[in-house]
Amino acid sequence: MAGRAFVVAHYDPAGRVALHLRALAAHLASLGRVVFVSTNLAEGDAHALRSTGIELITRPNIGYDFFSYKSGIEALGDLAQLDAVTILNSSFVCLDPRTLVARFLSSLGPGVDVMGITSNYEYAAHVQSYWMSFETRRVLDSAAFASFWRDMQPVSEREQVIPRYEVGLSQAMNRAGLRLASAFKPPAGARAPYHNPTHVFWDAVLAQFGIIKLELLKSNPFRMDLSRLDTVLQARPDWRALVDDALAAP
Repeated sequence: MAGRAFVVAHYDPAGRVALHLRALAAHLASLGRVVFVSTNLAEGDAHALRSTGIELITRPNIGYDFFSYKSGIEALGDLAQLDAVTILNSSFVCLDPRTLVARFLSSLGPGVDVMGITSNYEYAAHVQSYWMSFETRRVLDSAAFASFWRDMQPVSEREQVIPRYEVGLSQAMNRAGLRLASAFKPPAGARAPYHNPTHVFWDAVLAQFGIIKLELLKSNPFRMDLSRLDTVLQARPDWRALVDDALAAP
C-alpha cells in the first residue's frame, strides 16, 4: 500500500502488548510504515514488535494518546513522502485485522480528507480518535494539520483532553474547510445525533469492523445489554481468547 503510515498509541500498566494488538500492528506493517509509540513497554513485547519491522518510540506517560500521536507523526518526518497517515490507539480489541482495514479502506469516498471508523456526538460532533485517518494531500499539507500537532501541549486530565484534543481536532479540520466522515453505518432507523456508537451500537460496530471497545467490556458505562456478546464469543473461541487476553491486563 503505497505511501501509507500508521501511528499507534499504546499504554499498558504492565508494559504488555495484548495479542490482538500485536496481530493488528503486524498486519498494518504489511501495508505501510508503522510507528508504535508507548508510554510503558516491556522489553519482550518490544522485541516481538521490532521483529515485524515496526518502529518503536517510548516516552514518559504524560499527555494521553494525543501526545503519543504527536510524537509518532513527528517521527514520520517529511509527510510529503506519504499519501495517508492513520492514527490509532490501544483502547479497542481488534478481533479481525484484515476485516477492519479492508472495510475501512473500502468506505473511503472521493473528497473525504479525514476519515474515522465512528463519529461521536458527546461534547460536540467529532470523529473518534481511536482510529482516525488523514487521507489527502489537502489535509497533510494544510496549515491547520501542522499547527494542531505543533502547538499541542501535554494535558494529563482526561476531562480536558476530550474537548481540547479529541473534539478539538475535528473542529480544527472543519474550520480549515476539510471534509470529515466516518465509515460506520448505524443500524436502519437509528437517529442521529446519538451518543458514543462504539457503546450504543457495539454489535453493529463489531459486525462491520471486527472491533470492540475495551471500556465497554470493562465498565459498560451506558449499561448496554451484552448478553449477545457472550453468544458471539462462544461461537468464536479464537475471538474469546483475544478478548480474555486483552482483559487480563491490570
